[in-house]
Order: sequence, then C-alpha cells, then structure tokens
Amino acid sequence: MKNLLSIRKANYSDEAEILNWRNSQQSIRNSFGQKKINKLEHKEWFLRAIKSNNDHHYIAMLKNEKIGIVSFQLNKNKNFFVSINLNPKYRNKKLGSKVLLLTQKKREIREKNNLIFARIKSNNIASLKTFNKANFKLFRKYQNYLLFCCKINYAKINEKRKQYHQKEKNHRSNRSY
Repeated sequence: MKNLLSIRKANYSDEAEILNWRNSQQSIRNSFGQKKINKLEHKEWFLRAIKSNNDHHYIAMLKNEKIGIVSFQLNKNKNFFVSINLNPKYRNKKLGSKVLLLTQKKREIREKNNLIFARIKSNNIASLKTFNKANFKLFRKYQNYLLFCCKINYAKINEKRKQYHQKEKNHRSNRSY
C-alpha cells in the first residue's frame, strides 16, 4: 500500500474536508481544545496556514482520495511541531506512521535541519503508536500530554546529495562536445 500513498501541499480546495476531519468526535476528544471548530474560525486559520512561509501543510492521498493532513509548524527556536489528522474513514488502518514518514522526506522539512516535536495526549493510544512507528521518541512527560521528538538523519541525506552532485559533475566533465 505504501507505493499508493502520496503527499502534496494543502490548497484551498482542501479546506472543507480538513474541517470535517477536525470536527469528528475522535478528533475533538484527542485535541487539546476539545471543542468543535466553527467554519469562520477554521477558514481564518486555514488561510493563514497555507500562506505561511514557515509552516508546511500536506495532504496525504491514497490513490486519488484524500486521507489526511500533516502540519509542520515552525516555532521560535526553529524546530517543527507536527500534527496529523486522518480522515475518519482511514483511521486504525496503520496509515498514520507511513504518512508521517513520507512527509519527513519533503525537502522543506529535511532542509531545516531541525528537531520535529509532537505533543500527544497521554490517553491517545493510536497517536502514541503512530509516532513511535514514525521514529519519534519520548522526549518529556507533562501532566496532560507527552512530548515526542524526532530528528531525521541529515548526515545520510547530505552524503547522498554530495554523491549525486559529484556524479553529475563527473558526468558533465566526461561529455565530449
């Protein structure tokens, strides 16, 4: 199923579905605000979110169907806080960790060379499992939530990038004109 999954930037056409996913009973129960979000409040947040140069919002697709959103918000310490919300129809199918891993490969996320944090309510077992499978480790315990952290292996990525550029350079120098 992994090769059927894809990630794209969120756009204006995603607004209504994201609100519906956010206002599902399970999402409300697992959110820190624990209340339904009204359309106006959501629209204002969404417009700011997709225009932001620091934050990144991705829609996960399974074949041609939207299955969730992953948001990376940059804080003042230049670290990302990530959140994920799947379409209720696709929850409990072990897709969350796969979606998180795909979004971590996006250039905008890799190149920041930052830590990625996730705040998860202690009783949100599904999210705890999802983030563990996506290479997040418990960073700190708080009274009402757990803070998880992940750092992508930038050394490997940078090494691969250098190898690729060196091959390209060698290839160009070996061309005869």
